[in-house]
Amino acid sequence: MPAWNAAETIDEAIASVLGQSVADWELIVIDDGSADRTAEIAGDVSDPRVSVLSQPNAGLCRTRNRGRLECRADRVMFLDSDDRLRPTALARLGEALDSNPGAVLAYGEYVSMDDRGRLVNVKGQPIFSRRPSGQVLERLLQANFFMSGAALIRRQALVEAGDFDIGLRSAEDWEMWCRLALLGEFVYLGGEPVLEYRQTAVSLSNPADLEAGYRQRLDCVAAVFGNPRIRECFSARQLTRFQRHRLAGVSSFIGTKYLRRGDWQPARRHFWNAVRRRPASPREWILLGAALTRWLPYFMYRRLK
Repeated sequence: MPAWNAAETIDEAIASVLGQSVADWELIVIDDGSADRTAEIAGDVSDPRVSVLSQPNAGLCRTRNRGRLECRADRVMFLDSDDRLRPTALARLGEALDSNPGAVLAYGEYVSMDDRGRLVNVKGQPIFSRRPSGQVLERLLQANFFMSGAALIRRQALVEAGDFDIGLRSAEDWEMWCRLALLGEFVYLGGEPVLEYRQTAVSLSNPADLEAGYRQRLDCVAAVFGNPRIRECFSARQLTRFQRHRLAGVSSFIGTKYLRRGDWQPARRHFWNAVRRRPASPREWILLGAALTRWLPYFMYRRLK
């Protein structure tokens, strides 16, 4: 659990691990140079399965890399310090890996909550999406379809894949999932969500941060599609199509952030870019229409991710 200035939420995140239906786990909280009471709150937990490490601020990728090196388990999850696991998450994900020995990663569904911890997507299934199992690299190159805290990963696969890329500032988890997908199958649980993901005011960001995030995600796309091992798996024509779809997804993601803020003009710009790159997708056309009309139905607003 990487944690930076997470004093307002880390107690909930840790409590969600303590409340798991299985008891055989360890939680390593790494305080990444917080200026608040994050380390103190985490350190107050008396359970011997929870350990707290502190370091000068090093960033998310370096912190996750250290966590992987420090853990002793043969399966690893990266849980953010503002999210919550459902009580049966570890049990269900572990059973999925037990039942699929060739799989390197098992993942489940997630629901969103607001910055006060209230669920805003209670059905657990986002609109416009389907989740794959098996060899997922082709699908993954075109879209990131799960959250890091909703996945359980074989430690050996992480060792083979290598560290999170410290040169990436955004979507670094997707870049890692693509490298893991080169190594074996993914298993999708289906059914009830395993994770409650917090959408905070920070995650919605201001326009300057959103545009910076857009450029950072483009850097990540370039890193993934420049990976020689990935380039060996597909033809140049396929890679061009996959990259176009992924770039559409990046534009759509940023457009959705603007749409949730009610910033209609930049939302239209990003959704138009998405439509140009992926004209057959109804999602972008619908959301472009919402941006053009300046009206987003409430049920869609609640379920957008």
